[in-house]
Amino acid sequence: MLFTLVCYGIGFLVLAFVVTAIILKATTTPFPIIKRYDEEEFYEDPSGIKVQFPSIEDDPSIELSVIIPAYEEEKRLPTMLDECIDFLERKEQENSKFSYEIIIVSDGSKDKTVELSLKYCAKYTSNKIRVLDLLENRGKGGAVRLGMLSARGRLLLFADADGATKFSDLNKLEESLKRTTKNNWRADAISIGSRAHLEKESTATRSLFRTILMHGFHLLVWIFAVKTIRDTQCGFKLLTRSAARKIFNIMHVERWAFDVELLFIAESLKMPIDEIAVLQIKLRLHSCQTSEQDQRKMALFRISSTKCLTEAHQKFLPAIITCVRNISADSTDLKGILADKIPKEQERIKNFRKEHGGTKVGEVTVDMMYGGMRGIKGLVCETSVLDPDEGIRFRGMSIPECQKVLPKAPGGAEPLPEGLFWLLITGDVPSKAQVDSLSSEWANRAALPGHVVTMLNNFPTTLHPMSQLSAAVTALNHESKFAKAYSEGVHKSKYWEYTYEDSMDLIAKLPVVAATIYRNTYRDGKGIGAIDPKLDWSANFTRMLGYDNNEQLTELMRLYLTIHSDHEGGNVSAHTVHLVGSALSDPYLSFSAGMNGLAGPLHGLANQEVLVWLQKLRGELGDNADENKVKDFIWKTLKSGQVVPGYGHAVLRKTDPRYTCQREFALKHLPNDPLFQLVSNIYKVVPPILTELGKVKNPWPNVDAHSGVLLQYYGLKEMNYYTVLFGVSRALGVLASLVWDRALGLPIERPKSMATDGLMKACGHK
Repeated sequence: MLFTLVCYGIGFLVLAFVVTAIILKATTTPFPIIKRYDEEEFYEDPSGIKVQFPSIEDDPSIELSVIIPAYEEEKRLPTMLDECIDFLERKEQENSKFSYEIIIVSDGSKDKTVELSLKYCAKYTSNKIRVLDLLENRGKGGAVRLGMLSARGRLLLFADADGATKFSDLNKLEESLKRTTKNNWRADAISIGSRAHLEKESTATRSLFRTILMHGFHLLVWIFAVKTIRDTQCGFKLLTRSAARKIFNIMHVERWAFDVELLFIAESLKMPIDEIAVLQIKLRLHSCQTSEQDQRKMALFRISSTKCLTEAHQKFLPAIITCVRNISADSTDLKGILADKIPKEQERIKNFRKEHGGTKVGEVTVDMMYGGMRGIKGLVCETSVLDPDEGIRFRGMSIPECQKVLPKAPGGAEPLPEGLFWLLITGDVPSKAQVDSLSSEWANRAALPGHVVTMLNNFPTTLHPMSQLSAAVTALNHESKFAKAYSEGVHKSKYWEYTYEDSMDLIAKLPVVAATIYRNTYRDGKGIGAIDPKLDWSANFTRMLGYDNNEQLTELMRLYLTIHSDHEGGNVSAHTVHLVGSALSDPYLSFSAGMNGLAGPLHGLANQEVLVWLQKLRGELGDNADENKVKDFIWKTLKSGQVVPGYGHAVLRKTDPRYTCQREFALKHLPNDPLFQLVSNIYKVVPPILTELGKVKNPWPNVDAHSGVLLQYYGLKEMNYYTVLFGVSRALGVLASLVWDRALGLPIERPKSMATDGLMKACGHK
């Protein structure tokens, strides 16, 4: 009986090997493809500047590079980094010739892994800590590979983010490697940590179940792949630069089993591999995490067919995640989805207010009352929240996250604003079908009534474009479904439905209004043509402006309309729309009022002021002014009592992420444009000067420091028109909020005001 079972087992293994070999032969490409997006070629320094990573093909410039792959490791990473950095800093102090860098590779993390890593970068400088933020999850092997290809070290260490290996054991690996290579980084050699012969002082423990899985896996690896290594999976491997260059340029496997391929290649190339016992630290994991790891270990049986299964994993897992996240992704009925969500949110807020209605959330000071109410927590805005350190988050998602997950046009790289509107109004990431449906619906709602067209065509071309926009939107009030329903006595529970209809109509019509203003004012009244229902909202807009075949401008417009859409509820335009809407003015009147606020020099005209200042600087210094002359000009500006336009923000205390994504767009599409290069130089110079001055809370650039430069490059040079573009974009956020204002039954806004005498009396002032 036993003999029969053994025979069956051997037969099964042979059959599995043959089938796997056939599958691998059919699916493996002759040469590995190193997939890397343009944005992933850069890391961000503490000032927010994007700097290109070096290449492993370059000569080394430091002694050691530590590559740490991290997928949503915000909880475990700090412990590992603190131990790692403490050890390396002491090593650097003891040996003046030693230098290091740590490359943290965020593998498409959606938690705070990147934010956490950047804090370490700010503390220790980007010369020592660099963050490679992958736009999508590549798997552990893919993350390690791209980190290795970006490293500067003579020696390159791969270390797991869980901190399971005592980091000081690096000395053992380093001694072994240098002994093998005679301290020559150009030689090929690898030293790997091993748990196969644990030292007595090891504090790591394993359950019987995990032990059986581990030994079973090692047996399969020995049979099908690596013969000389007892522990292939320890996340602590040190390579010479030469060995890393050869191995990581030809690897195929990107997921968990990449270690086996790494060692298999090394064995095939006859590279020396030394297995060194390392001390294991007991992992502080929740039981659910341990269980998940046990399940993954069970799957290690498939090692010989890794290539085939890995590709399937890469293709299908994102689809599964998307399906789980987008519960309503099968429906393109946006209004129906809202109708389902609103009662649940009403009940949730009702219960919250019942329990915490009397809870204090802040204090008000005299300075706040005289200082524009800055810092007073007095509004509710569901669509976005502005964090002083992180910047804007749309329904909890940062701009880089939105750029990753929101649907894009075919062949495009920037998110479609339709997708952002869906996110803002529902809280859900839409599917491509939902976004396409919204594009089509807006195209069908876009036609302007004749009286508005006549009014626009009769405006003098000298009338400011924002005045034209405000007047045209006010005139559209004639078509308001909300105003009509209210006059007919509709129940207040239905207010949101008519607000929704007006908002959808207004968003659809705004590009037509804006394009007509542009053509009449700057293009001698040349007609805008008809809306193309096959195009998205932004593409129709740029085409109506007269830029039919400029795909890069269309991509910029998609980005611009997305990032300017919302900035929580306290800014002038958003607050004005909410305030006027609270009186049950219809969306047209409310939005028109908001646009009058946006037209103010302190709100929507800032990017024009930036351009005027830049042109003045260019006029005095030319395009190729050196850094010292730029510094002198900036000091001259400040000493004259003026500010540097485009720098600072009422809330933000870091570089505005809206600036950063525009900079990335410029680096990709117009890196050699003189005006962009000037903006980049100013970016290097201004923050240190403002910091030295000590009078500003935020010395970093905001969104306005960059947007005008991009528009100028693509031919939209009429600065007075820029605020109209801002207004078209801002409609997405403020109108989504207005729908929810009516859905939640928010009352008319009526804060209490005080006279100075009364305030003095209340404060006991004499």
